[in-house]
Amino acid sequence: MTTPLVLGLDIGTSGVRAGLFDERANEIAGVRINREATDFTELNPDSLIAEVTAAIDQLVATHSDIGKIELISISAFWHSLMGIDESGSPTTSLLTWADTRATQIAKSFRAEFNESEIHLRTGCRFHSSYWPAKLRWLQTERTDAYVRTKQWIGFAEYLCLQLFGYRIASISMASATGLLNQKKCDWDWEFVSALGVVRESLP
Repeated sequence: MTTPLVLGLDIGTSGVRAGLFDERANEIAGVRINREATDFTELNPDSLIAEVTAAIDQLVATHSDIGKIELISISAFWHSLMGIDESGSPTTSLLTWADTRATQIAKSFRAEFNESEIHLRTGCRFHSSYWPAKLRWLQTERTDAYVRTKQWIGFAEYLCLQLFGYRIASISMASATGLLNQKKCDWDWEFVSALGVVRESLP
């Protein structure tokens, strides 16, 4: 009898971990690939994809006889942002939570928008970790890349695009962008429009 397994993927800024779990959530095999980078401000999204696939390959190659993978569960770090073009190729590097270059922009938003109202809708205050400040920073500091971008996504969405072929953001990942209206469970279109972000550019 084939044992049903869950493949768990945990992608963090310091490395990738892949594990196989039984139907009682007991881990029965696992591998980890540590990242040598010490600066997590910007990461190469395709290098991260390679790490994930390498971890899966290692796990399956050494434990292919213990059961059949029935489900895949993925956990990926929050607050990342990157752009892709029409073909799905990156237009920017992956900006992580550790990127603080948009700090001054986040502070300047307080004179431009009502932070309390936006916080009530999105659950997020103005901060360099969130998409609004990062998008404004890219618009001013990486103008060519900004113009070439057709859609803004995080690494979790890029991973799903590469593995499964679709672009979609989960509610939990979207809640960490600073652009989700948590009461409506949809993008906060009022804030999106005020920022000058094209509606179709959001997943």
